[in-house]
Amino acid sequence: MALIRILVIALVVWLLIRMLRNWMDRKAVKRSTTPEQINTVVRCAHCGLHIPQQEAIQVEGHYYCCKEHGKIHRQEHR
Repeated sequence: MALIRILVIALVVWLLIRMLRNWMDRKAVKRSTTPEQINTVVRCAHCGLHIPQQEAIQVEGHYYCCKEHGKIHRQEHR
């Protein structure tokens, strides 16, 4: 009977340690994703592809995914 009691206590301690580790890991993930890391996403005016604003090319107030689409815009709107 004493062996079963020791095994049950060991199991409970092991479960508590696992739960504590999972809880701490989730907290670390929440801290690492701050609003500063989230980029604004814009839509290419030519093909509709969504890309981060930092990577987009801006021509005459419109965003494009590549230089070619910006050139096409300039040619079509002359």
